[in-house]
Amino acid sequence: NRASSAILFLDLNNFKYVNDTQGHDAGDRVLKRLAEALHSATRSYDFVARLGGDEFLVWLENVDKETARRRAAAILASSRMLTDAVSHDPAKKLGLSIGIAIFDTDHPESAQELMSRADEAMYRAKNNNKKNIAIARHKHGSGQKSRELRGINDTFTNV
Repeated sequence: NRASSAILFLDLNNFKYVNDTQGHDAGDRVLKRLAEALHSATRSYDFVARLGGDEFLVWLENVDKETARRRAAAILASSRMLTDAVSHDPAKKLGLSIGIAIFDTDHPESAQELMSRADEAMYRAKNNNKKNIAIARHKHGSGQKSRELRGINDTFTNV
């Protein structure tokens, strides 16, 4: 478990329901509160971005798998206060699904490949009772030549 880096891919479950039933101002307040929760659960040198709609990304530098999982759990815990305050329908509870992909320096991959693994893990978390965390499996020996992870900050919009 040596230090590496990780991408957390987050999806805000049932966000569309909040926009549809409470209006876009309520949705904007949720997004701002989530951004605050993300920043409070990350370090100053981590990178937080909104990919669009209800999807967010967090880049964690110098973390191992267990540390990335603990950070994701902290994000999940800090987001519960906003989800409990906004959700009015227990069947459409606002929550987070988080997928984690660890960047392995021994098996470098592109930013897109890393994001794809984190996205796949997020969908596993989402399909497993939502408000959950899943860690991506490594895809070693895919047959494609691996590229180094470069320009991660150029790929996303900073929150």
